[in-house]
Amino acid sequence: MKSPKFKVLGLITCILIHFQVFGQCPTIPSSTQEFCDLDSLLISDLQATDQGAGIAWFLTPTGGTALDLSDSLVDGETYYVDNATGDCGNRQAVEVNILGPPLGLNFQGVCVEDANDATIADLEAFGNDVQWYFSPSGGIPINSGAILVDGTIYYADQSSSFTGCRTSRLAVLVNVGVVVVPTGDAIQDFCNTIGNPPTVSDLVASGNNNWYLSEFSASPLDPSTPLIDQQTYYATSIDPPCESDNRLAVTVNLFQAPNPGEDGTLEICQGDTTTFDLFNSLGGSPETGGTWSPALASGSGLFD
Repeated sequence: MKSPKFKVLGLITCILIHFQVFGQCPTIPSSTQEFCDLDSLLISDLQATDQGAGIAWFLTPTGGTALDLSDSLVDGETYYVDNATGDCGNRQAVEVNILGPPLGLNFQGVCVEDANDATIADLEAFGNDVQWYFSPSGGIPINSGAILVDGTIYYADQSSSFTGCRTSRLAVLVNVGVVVVPTGDAIQDFCNTIGNPPTVSDLVASGNNNWYLSEFSASPLDPSTPLIDQQTYYATSIDPPCESDNRLAVTVNLFQAPNPGEDGTLEICQGDTTTFDLFNSLGGSPETGGTWSPALASGSGLFD
């Protein structure tokens, strides 16, 4: 009758010992732990709570050799926590994420109609709690409403949502393109010369321009496109890669130029003092109202 009693007590003792060992295994606050690239980034930076039997970190879920606390963390690596003797049995896993600078282009252009409209808020960098600075390290964040200065390098970092640490910084060279709405006459008149009609390139507006058929059309007109009478054309200012948002409207009036006739020949004897009207020497059916080129001293077709 004594043997069964001994076996029961032994089983209870075994259960108590098993419970005591596993009750001393460390716990972790999160299975993913994030660090900034400016941190020390050592095994000792991993977070776990000691439950009384110490803490050790491994690269495998079971077995293996404990890592030295001065070893460097590796981005994307999974680490396993155990007690100091490594006998917890079921190790908790921690994936490491080393956070670098926010993502963004190193050269950014901002297009505005007024230089004072370009601000820090126009710059793009993607990350958590992005802040901008005037220097690659140190300093205080720049207010989002601060006006951008053309040709200046700005720096952006981000923070870890896990520890609140801040990362190294992204450098961004900024170009501020000022493209004002062009100015010019709202109505422009042209002579529609036979064989040489006026084209889009003859339209006049301030600055460098693209011309469009409508206020919202996307494709600019070819400069060699012939103008259409009573058509309204729309001009933007361009300073690549920038283009003004708003457009100048210009309505075209085409007037038929007088018929210049055909080439003629006038023979004049040396010493002849007669006054000649060059118009009478033209061939074809010339119409009055034109001008002579080069201009004559008389201001008309009279030549003496």
